[in-house]
Amino acid sequence: MSESPLLDEFIRHLQAELDESEGIPNKKERQQRQWQIESALQEATIFNKRFKELTSIGKDPLQIVQAIANPDAPPSAAKQAIAKATGICPTCGVVMEADLDFCAGCGEYLE
Repeated sequence: MSESPLLDEFIRHLQAELDESEGIPNKKERQQRQWQIESALQEATIFNKRFKELTSIGKDPLQIVQAIANPDAPPSAAKQAIAKATGICPTCGVVMEADLDFCAGCGEYLE
């Protein structure tokens, strides 16, 4: 097992936290905590699904994170990495054809 928790373990943790939040006596605090946990569960589920989709089509989901995390890279480098990893044009949001170096929707060129 890896040293860091897996996404599925995190989701189980959130579900347990949601169950425990029922014990918060103050109704407003209980509702706020439940909303926070439910939002986190939704984001984790969306991330998990998108990660699996990108992996199944041979894209590297972590390439996006690496490009965004590199502060020395020009802003366009992050956009390029996002487009290459997701297959979606960062300018217009159209699904890009894999064999083209530009977006057929808006003409945005990818290096």
